[in-house]
Amino acid sequence: MFKFFIFIVGMGLGFVVIYYHRWFAGILGRSSMAERYFGPTGTYTMWKLIGLIIMVVTVLYTFGAIDKILNLASVFGQ
Repeated sequence: MFKFFIFIVGMGLGFVVIYYHRWFAGILGRSSMAERYFGPTGTYTMWKLIGLIIMVVTVLYTFGAIDKILNLASVFGQ
């Protein structure tokens, strides 16, 4: 039940960040690093990528893939 709640909140948050990317850029300002790497509209692209990353991490957590990824990292780290 907890993972379902996290899924709903995470997907909603990711969607909000993607949908309102211009608002986030306006409130928090432009990112010179994003502008340098992604071009003149890099700040907007950065916010869309952040929203997408939130959604992907949420799906990975919900289905338990993060645990598998972290266990793989500990195996290769030895």
